Amino acid sequence: MSPNQPPAVFITGLFETHLRVRNLERSMEFYEKILGLELGMKEQARRVAFYWIGGRGKTALGLWEKPPWVSERNAGDPLITWPTHSRTAMFTATLLSGRSSTTLWEGVI
Repeated sequence: MSPNQPPAVFITGLFETHLRVRNLERSMEFYEKILGLELGMKEQARRVAFYWIGGRGKTALGLWEKPPWVSERNAGDPLITWPTHSRTAMFTATLLSGRSSTTLWEGVI
């Protein structure tokens, strides 16, 4: 890495990411029917569904209705914020379109 390059230039991909959703079934319908993602698995007891982005084994997206990393104690923590459904949809659509990361984050933040 040279002094003129940010560390991010060495990031070449993303294998897995997770999003908190309010309604798992409604979100699953969106990611399956609108975005056409392949369902990898669903765990009803944990209220989570995992999808493949770019084909099986490429990138995994976890949708959590009740994520284990959120508790009553940290639910209002400003470091743990959750995008709205429309921003999540915009983020995912941009990710799937292959546009640059700058464009991607400008659409989310």
